[in-house]
Amino acid sequence: MSNPNSDAHGEIRSDFPGGWKGDEVNAFDNKGLNNQQLAAKNYIRTVLNWRKNKECIHKGKLTHYDPLKGVYVFFRYTDNEMVMVILNKNETEVKLDMNRFKEVAGGYKTATDLFTDRVYFLENLTIPARSPLILELR
Repeated sequence: MSNPNSDAHGEIRSDFPGGWKGDEVNAFDNKGLNNQQLAAKNYIRTVLNWRKNKECIHKGKLTHYDPLKGVYVFFRYTDNEMVMVILNKNETEVKLDMNRFKEVAGGYKTATDLFTDRVYFLENLTIPARSPLILELR
């Protein structure tokens, strides 16, 4: 899923690898995928399967904040659940000032990482460099 530094649309929009007899790379059954490709596939699979049953993703409200110092934050929420998505494009980790988000998330103290089940305390939230963080607030 990378652009081969070409403007040729046949290359930019290349077919999903695999599915035909004799294909050396088959992303359907992970044949020929390198570790980075496998990690990307598992990441997307996790997000897509998780979101299937998240009411706040499908029917919830959205509140997002202007990016500040390379960090973009948005919330999806209903009366019953809240998700916080944080995107850090910086080369270094960033400590997030949660006071900025107290209008939406002020009543929450902890959050759980979608991928690792790690519990974060919101008053002391540090976002790793060049990474997203998807948190379910509790």
